[in-house]
Amino acid sequence: MDLAAALDTALFFSLDALALRITMPGLEDIPFTTAAVIGKRDAKDAANGSLYLKWRLTDLKQSALVCMVFGEAATALCQLIPGTLVAVLAPGFDGKGEGCLKVTRPGQVRAVGIAAEFGYCGGTTRDGKGCSMVVNTSVCRMCDWHLNQISTKV
Repeated sequence: MDLAAALDTALFFSLDALALRITMPGLEDIPFTTAAVIGKRDAKDAANGSLYLKWRLTDLKQSALVCMVFGEAATALCQLIPGTLVAVLAPGFDGKGEGCLKVTRPGQVRAVGIAAEFGYCGGTTRDGKGCSMVVNTSVCRMCDWHLNQISTKV
């Protein structure tokens, strides 16, 4: 199925709306999709030796949601880098705690492109390393925490 057809047949939730609904009973029965930017990415080995990915998806505003990628999908999608805009089609989910999306098949994620506004905060941590917070560079090149630190010094 091509991306346009997949998006036409599913209910679309923005990331902020999905974050509010992820713990709702019955969500697993609704075919839905969302689009977001991969903000942070960790690749890890599971106890059984297989690869899995933990993505922190962001809308480059204030909303973020974790997406766990397992099995064939992890192997096929491990090359996607932070800043990639993805459509997540009919993911599973874990409604426990804060909730997260789950992907197990490569076709559930479609890379759409690279987000031109994606960037990392220009601030530095106490140990002199660059801040790892994701920011929308068209709005500001610093995260809220570093902006607050600057404003309290003035």
